[in-house]
Amino acid sequence: MILDVLVKHIIYQTQHGYVVFKAELIPQQQEIMCVGQSTIIQKDIVFTCEGDYVEHPTYGMQFAFKSIKVSDHVSRTQATYTLRHLSQKSLTYKEIDDLIEFFGINIIEVMRNYLDINDVIYEDLSKKQRKKVNLVLEALQLKPQESIIDILMLSGVSSVMVANISATFKDDISTIITQDPYELCRIDGIGFKTADKVAQLFNIDHDDIRRESAMIYDVVSQTTFQKGDTYMMLSDLINYLAEVSLTHSFESLFEHAKMKQYIMIEEERVYPYQTYMAEVFIDSFLKSSKSKPIQLTNLEEHIKNIEHSMSITLDESQIDAITSFLNEGHMYLTGGPGTGKTTIVKAILQLIALSENPRTIHLCAPTGRAAKRMSQLTSNPASTLHSLLQWNKESNTFSRNESNPLVVDILIIDEMSMIDVVLFAQTLRACPSHVKLLLIGDPNQLPSVSPGNVLQDIMDSKCMHGVSLEYIYRQKSESDILRLAHAMLEHTWLTDVKNDVKQFEVHAKGVKDHVITLVTKALDKGYRIEDIQVLSPMYKGVAGVDALNHACQKVFNPASEDKREVALNGRIFREFDKVLQLKNRPDDHVYNGDIGILVDVIHPFESENNQLTLVVDYDGHFVEYQGDYLNQLTHAYALSVHKSQGSEYPIVLLIAVNEYKNMLQARLYYTAITRAANSLICIGEQSAFETAAHEEMKLVRLSTLKQRLMLEN
Repeated sequence: MILDVLVKHIIYQTQHGYVVFKAELIPQQQEIMCVGQSTIIQKDIVFTCEGDYVEHPTYGMQFAFKSIKVSDHVSRTQATYTLRHLSQKSLTYKEIDDLIEFFGINIIEVMRNYLDINDVIYEDLSKKQRKKVNLVLEALQLKPQESIIDILMLSGVSSVMVANISATFKDDISTIITQDPYELCRIDGIGFKTADKVAQLFNIDHDDIRRESAMIYDVVSQTTFQKGDTYMMLSDLINYLAEVSLTHSFESLFEHAKMKQYIMIEEERVYPYQTYMAEVFIDSFLKSSKSKPIQLTNLEEHIKNIEHSMSITLDESQIDAITSFLNEGHMYLTGGPGTGKTTIVKAILQLIALSENPRTIHLCAPTGRAAKRMSQLTSNPASTLHSLLQWNKESNTFSRNESNPLVVDILIIDEMSMIDVVLFAQTLRACPSHVKLLLIGDPNQLPSVSPGNVLQDIMDSKCMHGVSLEYIYRQKSESDILRLAHAMLEHTWLTDVKNDVKQFEVHAKGVKDHVITLVTKALDKGYRIEDIQVLSPMYKGVAGVDALNHACQKVFNPASEDKREVALNGRIFREFDKVLQLKNRPDDHVYNGDIGILVDVIHPFESENNQLTLVVDYDGHFVEYQGDYLNQLTHAYALSVHKSQGSEYPIVLLIAVNEYKNMLQARLYYTAITRAANSLICIGEQSAFETAAHEEMKLVRLSTLKQRLMLEN
């Protein structure tokens, strides 16, 4: 297997050449560990390595290289993207490789100097090659917009990202990027380093105020995103900038960054502009919304009829939730698994159907799997928020907004703990002022990946009526999964479990073999591999997601002559592999967190457009992957707990070992436990599970949404 890697950190190196280093796969930006013999390793240099993955008994998955050399990958990739684009994709990848071998890595520069296809340097090309190369030569002489796209590709921007930039800036792309290349920092997925590469091609000085203010934006955005905060303290930003050589004063840079709508400064807090505006809009909308009560005569009688039809008896808190939502404005509904949240939603939907005035209702959730589960449990259609808001994946914009609002009277949102401040603001922007909101979630689960702690802020601010359910109704089925989950909230790890929970004391090095044994038994009992989910809080180590995925694939989907496979992103993808979708693709009806089975590998020479194609089956819905979309797939035999949020699985194998240290947290393991629908198997060191239970669950995220909501209009 051949990989291109960027050396990030040299961990260990001997005078005899044995080296261990942390690297980043090019271009996937996935972290791997590399080991082998070499005296040429240097930090921040791209190398081409040839070797194979090995499983170290202590450190987990590593790439052991047998040979290594300085790579020309970045230049070759840039040249390939550019030639494919300029030739209108008529040049195949094989033809491009041949041209690069013939003309060299600087092929684009060569062609710029020889724009006539009749020049002597092209005389050895075939008639077919000359025709395609001539398209490139003609394109190199085209209008400024085409030149900008050429420059972006030469800067290492992928073809998918170029499409995103074009969709965002539209016809103004040339003007915007020429005037200020750092505007690229606004594009999701484009960082300061990439924008800086483009700026260098425009000869922008390092002390240019556009560059230095964009640097501030990058620091604020990256810091807040990594911590999940909506702002950072001004003093922390100044301390950081004091270590950077800046030409302009802080005052002038802050003014320029505010003028560019990169940041907002409020008192001693610095926000990314978009995050600040999101907090302000949520506050304004919730205070000014005009949701009205839902009039229903003989409500008590209707509730009794629903109890009879559903064969249940609602308790006082559940009836309070139902009547409060009908009679008041917005409401939040919280509770752990088994507390009856879905029962309340089903009752509310039935009661609304009995009211005199017809109302348009939308049910939604942040992930595809959560929306699907919501639809199954309520017997009503539910969608992802991105689908509901008609998200454009290229421009990262939503068609539904203030000028094109949703036709909706009641909006019910599940898994609110996963929704960040910007997405919630965008949701409200698409709602009419009379909408009634029902926000459902479990505040004890992991918070959103992106900044904010919206559900908790709303609860703490008391800006709307709320009902928190505590009684566990599924206790009648003697579910130890639910007992264990709620014990975690009390910082207690239960050992007297039986029924649907099993615990196995296993040292870290033995976890992999134990997982294989238990999964094999489940498959022998008739379960499908899709029904069984291994969850681990970390990717690295012998009990991490990467090592477990590698081991499970070898056992449950081994190589054979009957199955096609391909090396991709430093891994082998094989027919019948269990795979995970990593990003939302609403146009193709597949979303971040969806799990499917790889059913076909179509090699480039078999494809009409000469591209590698993978086909994944998502419960009867088939999705094709080509080009940059291939980077959206990973193996799914084992997942991180974060990736599992919003989903439920019949069987969950949960891993905990003491080497996880900082990841042993009650909130994280509570989230993992509640992913199990029928059976939970805890594998690892009991002391690690106990540590997780005792670790304080209090989540501290910097946010001013609560304070805004608590202020009077």
